[in-house]
Amino acid sequence: MSHTAGLTDGLGYNGFTNRASVQTIEASLTKAKDADEGMSGEVKVGIEPNSKWEYSGGGFTLLQLIVEETSGQSFNEFMTMNVFKPLNMNSSAYTLDDSLSTRLCEFYNSGSTAAPHFYYTSLAATSLYTSLSDLEKFFQLFLKGKNGEPIGRGQIGAEYLKLMKTSHWDMMGERIYGLGTMLYIDVENGENIFGHDGKSTPPINTAIRINPNTGDGIIVVETGSPDLATRLASDWVFLKQEKQIRYFL
Repeated sequence: MSHTAGLTDGLGYNGFTNRASVQTIEASLTKAKDADEGMSGEVKVGIEPNSKWEYSGGGFTLLQLIVEETSGQSFNEFMTMNVFKPLNMNSSAYTLDDSLSTRLCEFYNSGSTAAPHFYYTSLAATSLYTSLSDLEKFFQLFLKGKNGEPIGRGQIGAEYLKLMKTSHWDMMGERIYGLGTMLYIDVENGENIFGHDGKSTPPINTAIRINPNTGDGIIVVETGSPDLATRLASDWVFLKQEKQIRYFL
């Protein structure tokens, strides 16, 4: 989850145009047929573990397989029972059913033309269907209670929420990555504004930023641009950083 296992795939998944083409997890880990252009699609250890931070979408596909083999459930079933239902995220799933497919937004290419829907082996890395209201419920996991600890909404222990925000890799003296989270800028009390972005084909770009000290943040979900959500969220972080610098001055 910290992208320090030594995996060198660099995935990036483009998905498949029809469900019948979707690979098994094992086949995809051997060589993903929907790998980004220029990527081999092979998920393997290419450098010494914990010697370097290197993004690995394949690492999350490997985690997906571990969840399924350990739980005896599909990844979607496991996440529904253990995350979505307890948090009342009723519009979230990793595979589309009839109730969600009728509510799916239209996808667009960069030129504003309609884009098709894609299917994925890499559910954990690529295939979350959700809504802004559900993402707000997830966001609330990280708000702090009166004791200063993350609330967790009774579903995730404070020690695990803390691990998500603890740096597992630094670069040039700056904390950059926790467990599944990017760490953006330092704020008070040893905390960081944190979050993550996502993008896929067609241009779908999403971003979330959370300030755990103040409880404010930003969530952007868009289609039709490969980086609009990232740029808006980055501007939000910049404004928070500028405000902090002014405060200290």
